[in-house]
Amino acid sequence: MEIPLNFLSGQPTVASGVAKEEKNRSDQCSKRVNLLAIKQKEKNKIKFTPEIVSMKAKCQSQEERRKTTEI
Repeated sequence: MEIPLNFLSGQPTVASGVAKEEKNRSDQCSKRVNLLAIKQKEKNKIKFTPEIVSMKAKCQSQEERRKTTEI
């Protein structure tokens, strides 16, 4: 089996690219949840609406999935 030349040169691998993409997606999701919470707070809706709760749960599951793929 032939080892590619970039294997030892420290080039990013496909797996590291996927992990970065997952982290980016998770971060974007968290930002959307925070923005939604801020908008609702400005409208004096301080309680968590079902929309925020479901988005938060989705973000947490994405974060857990990302952590398991990083290992």
